[in-house]
Amino acid sequence: MLASIFSLNVLQTALELGCIYGLVALALFLSYSILNIADLSTDGCFTLGCAVACQVALTGHPILALAAAMAAGVCSGFVTAFLQTRLGVESIMAGIIVNTGLYTINLAVMGFSSTMSLVKTDTVFSLAKGSLSFLGGWYKLAIALAMILLAGAAVLGIILALLLSCIDYRSLVKVWPVHVALTWGMVLPTLVLRNVSIGPLTIGYNAGDTDNYSWYKLGGFTLQPTELAKISFILTFAMHLNNVRTRLNEPKELGKLLLHLAVPILIIHVQGDDGTAIIYAIIGCCMMFAAGLSWKYILGAAAAAGAAVAAAFAFFSDKIGKGYQWYRILAVIDPNNETGWAPSETIWKNIVYQQQRGEIAIGSGGIFGNGFFGGRYYSVPNAHNDFIFSWIGNAAGFVGCCVVLGVLLAIIIKTFATGACSEDMLGSFICAGIGGAFMAQIFVNVGMNLRLLPVIGVTLPFYSAGGSSVLMLYICVGLVLSVYMHNTKKLFG
Repeated sequence: MLASIFSLNVLQTALELGCIYGLVALALFLSYSILNIADLSTDGCFTLGCAVACQVALTGHPILALAAAMAAGVCSGFVTAFLQTRLGVESIMAGIIVNTGLYTINLAVMGFSSTMSLVKTDTVFSLAKGSLSFLGGWYKLAIALAMILLAGAAVLGIILALLLSCIDYRSLVKVWPVHVALTWGMVLPTLVLRNVSIGPLTIGYNAGDTDNYSWYKLGGFTLQPTELAKISFILTFAMHLNNVRTRLNEPKELGKLLLHLAVPILIIHVQGDDGTAIIYAIIGCCMMFAAGLSWKYILGAAAAAGAAVAAAFAFFSDKIGKGYQWYRILAVIDPNNETGWAPSETIWKNIVYQQQRGEIAIGSGGIFGNGFFGGRYYSVPNAHNDFIFSWIGNAAGFVGCCVVLGVLLAIIIKTFATGACSEDMLGSFICAGIGGAFMAQIFVNVGMNLRLLPVIGVTLPFYSAGGSSVLMLYICVGLVLSVYMHNTKKLFG
C-alpha cells in the first residue's frame, strides 16, 4: 500500500501540480501583502489565463500564449485594484465583483464551451518534449519549474525597481567602482573566451547563428552582461558629464568624453554585438546633447558620419563588418538582390526571409488586425523576441501598433519629464540616458520589423522576451523613480 502511495509517478505528479499551484499561492501572497486581504478573484483570473493561453496556442503561437496569459492576469488585477483604490470598494466586495464578471468573460474567451481541445496543437510542453527528451517523463516538471523561475524573475524585477527607487541615485553614482567592476568584469571574459564550459556554466556563449559571443549560459538560462553594463555606463557617463558640464565644449574635455564613450563601444564590437554597440552610441549622444553640446560639434559629427558612410559604400564595401552584417544592410537597400550582392540564392533567401515574413505579418493585420483568437497568422522567426512588433501588427493591426507605440512614447516622455524636474543636472543626465536607451531600442526595433533598418538583434522594450533586457529595463525604471522620489522640484511650479 505504502509503495503505491509513494511511487515515482505519484511523486512526479505531486511536484508538477505543486509547481503550477505554487504560482497561485504566490499570487495570493502578493495580493494579501498589498491589499491586506486575499484577492477573491485569483481563481477566476487563473482560469482566464488558461483560457487565453489556450486560444493563442490554437492560433499557432505557443510561446506568445504565455505572455497573453500574463497580460490577461494584469488586466484582471488592474480592475480589482482600481475598484479598491479609486472607487473605494471594499476588498472583499471588489473581489466578488471581479470574480463574478470573470465567469462570463472566461466563458466568452472559451467560445461559450466548457472545454477546449489542444489535441495536435503545439504548446510549450510539446515543443520542449523533443529538446528535453533526455529527462523522460520529467520534462513537464522541468517546464513547470522554469515557469516559476520566470514568474520569480518578473517579481524580482519589480521588487528591484522599487528598492532602487528608495535609494538616492547620487549614492549609486558614488559607488561607481563597484558596479563598473561587477558588470564589466563579466563582459571582459567574453572577449577572449568562446563557448568555454566550466561545469554547467558556458562563457562566451553564442545565442544565435552569428559571431556574437557575448552571452553566459547556465543550464537552460542565458545572461547578456552588456545589458547590465549599460546601466553602469549611464551612471558613470552622467557623473562624467556632471563634472565637466561647464567645460563640455572645450576640445580637451570633449575628447575625454568621447574616449569614455568609445571604450565600451569598441569592447562590445569585439564581442560581435554591434547592435548593442549602436545603442550605447545613441545613449551617449543623447546624454551629451542634454548636457548642452555645441551645435557646431553636432553638425560637424553628422557631416563626418555621412561622409564616412558614403566612402565606406563606395570604396570599402567588401571589407566592412562581417559577412552576414553586410548582407543584412544590403538586404534593406536591395531586398530583391537586383544588384547581385548575395553570392548565392540560398544566402539571399536566408538573409531576407525574417524581414519579409515580418513585413507580410504587419501588412496582413490591416487597420484592426486579425484578432488575438482567430484569423490568418503568418509565422515569423523570433516573433516572441526581436520581431514581437510584427506579431502585434498581425493580431491588432495598425490601431494596435499605434496603442503600443503610444504607451512606449508616454514612458519616454515621462522619463524625460522626470529629468526636467530634477534638482541637479546629475539626475537630468541619468534620465536623458535612460530615455535615450528606450528611444533608440524602439526606433531600431520598429525599423527592423518594417524593413527600414537591417536586423541587428535589438529588442522592443517591455514587450520582447529576453531576461537580460527585461532586467535592464526594470533597473532603468527604478533609477528614474529614484530621481523622481529624491527631488522636490516640480514640473509646474
